[in-house]
Amino acid sequence: MGTGVPAADGADTSSGLDFFVSYTPADRVWAEWIAWQLEAAGYRTTIGAWDFTAGSHVAHTTHRAISTGRTVAVLSQAYLCSVEGNAEWQAAWTADPSGRDRRLLVVRVQDCAPPGLLGPLAGVDLFDLDEDDARTRLLAAVTGQRAKPPWPPAFPGPPQMAGQAGERPRFPGLPPVWNVPARLATFTGRRHLLDAVHTGLSTPGGRVAVTALRGLGGVGKTQLAIEYAWRHAGDYQLVWWINAEQHALIADQLAALAASLELPATGNTPADAAAVLTALTRRDHWLLIFDNAGSAEALRRWLPAAPTGHVLLTSRAPQWGALATPVDVDVFDTDDALAFLTRRVPDLTEATTPGPARRLGTSLIEELGGLPLALEQAAAYLEATGTTPDRYLHAFRSRRTTMLAQGKDLAYDGTIDTCWSLALERLNTHNPDAAWLLTLTAHLGPDPIPLAWLTPEFLTRPTTSTDSTLGPDLDTLVGDLRRYSLIRRDKHHIQIHRLVAAVVRARTTFPAAAHTRRLLTNARPTTDHRDPTGWPDWAELAAHTLTAPGLDPTHDPAADHDPPTRALLLSITDYLRIRADYHTALALARDLHHRWAEVLGPDDPDTLRSASGLAMVLALAGERQTARQIYEDTLTRQQQILGPDHPDTLHTASGVAGVLFVIGEHQAARQLHEDTLTRQRQIPGPDHPDTLHTASGLAAVLAAMGELQAARQLHEDTLTRQRQTLGPDDFDTMSTASGLATVLATLGERQAARQLFEDTLTRRRRTLGPAHPDTLFTAIGLAMVLAAVGELQAARQLLEDTVTRRRRILGPDDPVALQAEEALRWLKLPAVRLLSRWRKLIGAARPLPTDRNPSIGPNTG
Repeated sequence: MGTGVPAADGADTSSGLDFFVSYTPADRVWAEWIAWQLEAAGYRTTIGAWDFTAGSHVAHTTHRAISTGRTVAVLSQAYLCSVEGNAEWQAAWTADPSGRDRRLLVVRVQDCAPPGLLGPLAGVDLFDLDEDDARTRLLAAVTGQRAKPPWPPAFPGPPQMAGQAGERPRFPGLPPVWNVPARLATFTGRRHLLDAVHTGLSTPGGRVAVTALRGLGGVGKTQLAIEYAWRHAGDYQLVWWINAEQHALIADQLAALAASLELPATGNTPADAAAVLTALTRRDHWLLIFDNAGSAEALRRWLPAAPTGHVLLTSRAPQWGALATPVDVDVFDTDDALAFLTRRVPDLTEATTPGPARRLGTSLIEELGGLPLALEQAAAYLEATGTTPDRYLHAFRSRRTTMLAQGKDLAYDGTIDTCWSLALERLNTHNPDAAWLLTLTAHLGPDPIPLAWLTPEFLTRPTTSTDSTLGPDLDTLVGDLRRYSLIRRDKHHIQIHRLVAAVVRARTTFPAAAHTRRLLTNARPTTDHRDPTGWPDWAELAAHTLTAPGLDPTHDPAADHDPPTRALLLSITDYLRIRADYHTALALARDLHHRWAEVLGPDDPDTLRSASGLAMVLALAGERQTARQIYEDTLTRQQQILGPDHPDTLHTASGVAGVLFVIGEHQAARQLHEDTLTRQRQIPGPDHPDTLHTASGLAAVLAAMGELQAARQLHEDTLTRQRQTLGPDDFDTMSTASGLATVLATLGERQAARQLFEDTLTRRRRTLGPAHPDTLFTAIGLAMVLAAVGELQAARQLLEDTVTRRRRILGPDDPVALQAEEALRWLKLPAVRLLSRWRKLIGAARPLPTDRNPSIGPNTG
């Protein structure tokens, strides 16, 4: 054993050397961790990352290290494909072919099969272990100790992640926060691109480091980003993957990080996403990956402000220079493409050396344009069918010539369409059920598709006889599609590449889009879209509803001609509004109303529902006068066409009254609320949630008009009914309770108001989250009551906490924070004046009710 004293930088470490660490750059994190553990145990090591300094002769130093010491081969799939790695382990093996002196120690850091002469050598596995177990196993292998541990084996559970200790190399397990897709076992080459990404992200600057992988579809941008994340996983404590093609859904995916960052979830998607971005500025060692981002303008708002982490994005758009360090991704060069084919196609294993295999492989690469996506599909086709490469090449050339002669508009000079047409025709002939599943999913969006949506009724081809009692097996169909590399699968989802989907749709000769629309309407979650427990399911449904070609009138003019589809679109609009994603909800609501008014006519019930929904979103987005105009026009039409007592009419009337109230027309709001409430008490009844919602709104108007006793009586009656029918934690119930507490405080019943405010605040913090606007309005109300009874310090702490929470999430100009600051200045006022000012403040600032949308009538689901 050596002295245990590391040599100085650039020193000759081969004298007295114990171990040379052989590795490929993809496994540098593992190699450094191994070398550190060995030196900590008193051994002398040579490792390229530390010892191959400027001016040193790499080949000479490597030769001396292998000749003098034992070699640790850090084995992974990347290592097995490395020319240098293979040369180093073979040199060590040659020096000790019998293994008597244990000159070659194989350390697997990835589940891969040691080939050839490495196969008989007993090695040690470090993957899927925690750091302590990996260290123990490594050192036992080095000393030749028997591997039996000194303690009983534990029950096999998931590996635990070890944290960083000081400045030593981190144990290269996955970060504690991680959602990156699985990497391709066949990933090949691209070293210069991976290095360029690393350089771009490592460049110091005054803002977050952003690198953009840009290029055409199918060149491998997504797989390159995945591979980078896996190779550098040990550099980060948080890596988060975001599907960025639909900008409207980025906030949902960022908000999902809140729990991992121990942030309170408010249910307000933009606020939760903003809180996540703010929290990231106070952390380091994080990486956000935005896959398939559309434009710099749309993405800019989702980038953390401080230079404490990294952002990697992929995009087909070229204009990223002002925001990011661009890295251009092109098709495979010939060497990388040949390396890929030699790993995937047995008949081409000799293609990296001159000869017939290389000529055939080069011809295949030229025909496929070096496009990684096409090469992967071709390899999968060869593997699945047993076709030889020369026969595939002949079929490919014949097919493309025929299609070009027919005047087909082929993407990528015919590569994409021709490549997949071969696989699709074989599927149609030999497995039409799998071909149907591919066609169905091609008309959905590009996001992962939950397998739970693909129920047996949708797996049966429309042309299949219904006499069969047993439908196709989903796992079998998915397996067949994966054999041809037409889809990817994880535990609960499948996903089809957008280029493959486009080819499939272009070849569809029957109305598959209609079946896709039926699939989406059938996929509605069982939970109501107002229930936060079901929001993850609604988020998946919204992603496909917003992007599915089957729901896009530019792809299919009949996209939303059927009532169930229109009901789904209205519910998705409502879901986005409830999540406070007003920008996306407003864009969808405007589009639906404009399209339906043209297609269905301005007086169609669904058109009127879309108009009412549009007015609600406009009001919440601050465009209240425009909202009022649309609401009033819609109400007039519904009264004439549906009648004054129709549920849709009464929903809209309640919305109109709400807008009138917030713009200060209290008398008009009162009259409309009273008329609506009278009608709703008849149908649907005095205890129906819509009736109680209107009653609570009327009570608020009465309070604002100074009729406090009448407001109190109506609030108390409504609250009693809501607690019985909806429960004490219902959104409407808590709103009524807060309104009643406000009235009690104004009437001078401060202890009763305090108790009710405290109870409501507790419930809202638990159900809505501590930073939700309604929670903080309740906190301000409680603070005012505490100040009125003389507990100024408690009131001040509550208000300061409100200001801090809101500004941390939404910035210095947040209205709730400004109101809380205003309230802080009133704390020394006499109780009566303080409560009077507060009542005027909340009367002017009262938000519109957002839990029951006037645009969604009972018959829309």
